[in-house]
Amino acid sequence: MRPIALPVLLALSTSVLAQAPATSLELRFTASAETFRAATKRGTLVHELGHRLAADVPFKGDHHELIFLFVYDVWVDLWGQSFADGQVKIESQRKGVSDYEGIWKRTLALPAAERAKRFQEIVVGGRPQ
Repeated sequence: MRPIALPVLLALSTSVLAQAPATSLELRFTASAETFRAATKRGTLVHELGHRLAADVPFKGDHHELIFLFVYDVWVDLWGQSFADGQVKIESQRKGVSDYEGIWKRTLALPAAERAKRFQEIVVGGRPQ
């Protein structure tokens, strides 16, 4: 397992899961347990943990633009590229406030190293000096 997956696994061990709209303090899912296949449930859990892990990162804009910089790579680390590509396809079909498809296209146009660098710049740039 590569290092990027470790924070996700640590957060998973302390997360509160419920079936309702999310708040900043809890992880909640809006869909019923029967709605998604097991793989999609795992992918969605990592996605939601990404929001939680990056909650304190000062970022102006759609939070998905921030978490997609690392969520894909976490999926690859945990379950492989085929899994990650499948989750991007599923998420890209979601409609709502966020333009999942557009954000995924822009994010994955960057090589993994560039995504990691961009995320690091955002995190470090937002810290008080």
